[in-house]
Amino acid sequence: MFNRFSVSSGPWCFLGCLLALGCSGQTTGARGQSGSGDSVAKNERPDSRALDQDTPVPEPLTVDKIALWENELPKPAVYVPTHKSGFDEYTVTAQIAPVQMLPKPWPATPALTYGGKAVRDGANEAEDDYKSSPGPTFEMERGTPAHVTWVNLIQGKHVLSEADASIPAEAQGKVPIVTHAHGLEVAPASDGAPAAWFTYDPAGKTYEYPNTQPTAGLWYHDHTFGMTQYNVYAGLAGMYIIRDKKDPIEFPADGDPIVLPDRAHEWPLVLQDRSFKTDGSLDFYGGNVTNVVNGKVWPHLAVDRTLYRFRLLNGSNGRRYTLALSSKSTITVIGSDGGYLPVPKTVDSVTLGPGERADVLVDFSSSKAGDFVTLNDLDASAPLDQLVRFTVLPKTPSLPAPLSQASNAFRALPDLPRDVTPDVPVKTMTLHSASESLLNGQAFHATVSEKPTLGTLEDWDLVNLTSEAHPIHLHLVQFQVQSRRPFDVDSYQAAWTAANGSELPLPHPTIAIPVLEKYYTGAQAAPMATETGWKDTVGVPAGTVIRIRVRWAPQEPEADTTVDNPFRFDPTVEPGYVWHCHILEHEDHEMMRPLLPVKPPSSSITPSGPLK
Repeated sequence: MFNRFSVSSGPWCFLGCLLALGCSGQTTGARGQSGSGDSVAKNERPDSRALDQDTPVPEPLTVDKIALWENELPKPAVYVPTHKSGFDEYTVTAQIAPVQMLPKPWPATPALTYGGKAVRDGANEAEDDYKSSPGPTFEMERGTPAHVTWVNLIQGKHVLSEADASIPAEAQGKVPIVTHAHGLEVAPASDGAPAAWFTYDPAGKTYEYPNTQPTAGLWYHDHTFGMTQYNVYAGLAGMYIIRDKKDPIEFPADGDPIVLPDRAHEWPLVLQDRSFKTDGSLDFYGGNVTNVVNGKVWPHLAVDRTLYRFRLLNGSNGRRYTLALSSKSTITVIGSDGGYLPVPKTVDSVTLGPGERADVLVDFSSSKAGDFVTLNDLDASAPLDQLVRFTVLPKTPSLPAPLSQASNAFRALPDLPRDVTPDVPVKTMTLHSASESLLNGQAFHATVSEKPTLGTLEDWDLVNLTSEAHPIHLHLVQFQVQSRRPFDVDSYQAAWTAANGSELPLPHPTIAIPVLEKYYTGAQAAPMATETGWKDTVGVPAGTVIRIRVRWAPQEPEADTTVDNPFRFDPTVEPGYVWHCHILEHEDHEMMRPLLPVKPPSSSITPSGPLK
């Protein structure tokens, strides 16, 4: 069963979740918050797990005691690499450190932080041991590989006592971690496999990241099996941005129009939700949920009257956001998980499930100086419906040129025609809820059933038999969403159970039951605006079939690779990859399955040449 419930009125909310707020928005109280969301001096807070008998037991911190908009929104610091011959080198530490998430005078929060050599926004020099939660942002250059050494410096117990029961027996008293670069095309040994965790190790583990894929906003986070929900909640996450100097949209040639905001007006927004206790510590099971953006509880940002670029990341454990502006202004979506959309989309709201990203533009030029514009969550009730407040300043920089002037730079996705012969059937992937949440009725450690052939196309029907939505994430590849369609859950479930039995997890290989026309209850719908580009995570609503088209190859195969292996590394070796639900409590409790690509038979590679 799930160990934590995220608060939302939308379908991502866990069943049984109660909103115990009893408040009505902003209150007086904490004042004078400053700083940038990074770690603070260690003597600013007591260790809540080492209280002596005279220290009051901390109580849950109710949201009516937290002042909204006292925190200033920080822009995450950026890692600084050491440039080597042919690659960039980073050393990233995971440590326990106090982080000022709540507005002062509330105490700092003991968190798991990522850090290393990084430069704060606006600073002239880098700091060698900067650490924060979320961690600093990786700014990678396409075509420049990176070697990242992940160093676990966490000694002693986890900052969340709730995590203790999930720590593997051989790691008791320690904190296991392993980091996954979500959305990155990477070799199995560097993917952050759930079982590749390690405890305190000053030498660390070095992962190699090719950075060969198109410009995109990815992210990195802990991926330890059974511990992801705790480690990410405690702070182990951050943004991973790939930029391409040949990208004509962000880096137009001399004389071509500039259509995107400059870097001063580009902000990552890492959206999370957290509960706290009165001593500042995290309350994993707490119902007094707050909004946290870039590591700050209910922050504000002063904005100029111009165009802004926001790189949105849903970094919550299990909450869906439907984002809209209180000004009723539209939002222009220019990118999704895997990079730019083929055509920018202007929308009233943007829906993101856990793990999903969106690259959006927001225009404040029509707002008046002194106006307040709030980024709202239409799925939540007050005050959780308010995430960050923008205060409009008088300054009015020039606007970039209209996006339409760069329309030729936005490229259509490659056409992926699927072989519709009976030899290439649609793969039916079912989503179940039992004592554990499951994929295809199988436990995580059951025999590998997904062995896709490199260079081939597969259509997957993601069939949600449960009463809640699930964000499904595939490692290694990006895919294209084809359609969504409602179906009769009871009728299909009866047919599936008749073929497979009612015991879950299944004691035998899954017998797939195709979703025939007779099971559908409505018309096929097109993908949402944020689903029209490359995706690595897609939300599957309850009672819905989402069809995705997966090409087991890079987004943009390079000319000197071949059909038998279109990657620059061997993705067929152990430990392979995984696909899973990105509600972290679900992936920690069996809703994850192994994925092991295989090379095509030599007879089918005649001649061996580049994949188009």
